[in-house]
Amino acid sequence: MHRLARLACFAASALGFGVPEIAGACSIPAPPPPPPRTAAESEAEFTARSRKWYGDINEQARKEALPGMIAHEERLWAAAHRVVLARIDKVGSTRLRGSSGQWYESPLVKLRPIRWLKGHPSPRRIRVHDLSDDSCDFGGAGSATDGEVGDVFLLFYRPGPLDPRYILDTFSQDRAVTTRTREAFIPAEP
Repeated sequence: MHRLARLACFAASALGFGVPEIAGACSIPAPPPPPPRTAAESEAEFTARSRKWYGDINEQARKEALPGMIAHEERLWAAAHRVVLARIDKVGSTRLRGSSGQWYESPLVKLRPIRWLKGHPSPRRIRVHDLSDDSCDFGGAGSATDGEVGDVFLLFYRPGPLDPRYILDTFSQDRAVTTRTREAFIPAEP
């Protein structure tokens, strides 16, 4: 049941629900729990009902957020100077200077380009890391800093060098909602 609650929380945060405007108060509230277990209900029945409860919440949140998710992807394709499909070669961390001058650790992923979908290609590896130590505003990294070796991501860059500061967003295949973005993950014909 806890796994489902975390999944519903993650979905709500990914879809932008419950995210306050103030960066200092950015934690996403957990979805409401299901009604308590009844005396006539077995533990297995309650677990099944709880899974359905959180699944329904997650599905409703996704349906409500879908138009915004589609618009976001369409804006990325229009605004991106370069779009590349790349695979993670190495996962590590890097030490960066924070907003108040302190040092912090950020995930650092190195990706190898598979296919350039927009803009001038570059044969070199791509590095992605968080741009901020503020958990409400990691910026730039998108989904890629949560990836593992072998995972594939779509990276959208604004004009400029292939540097984490120029990343508009990154997508894993399961985050893609538009046909154009989903098709970008389909391997090219030989």
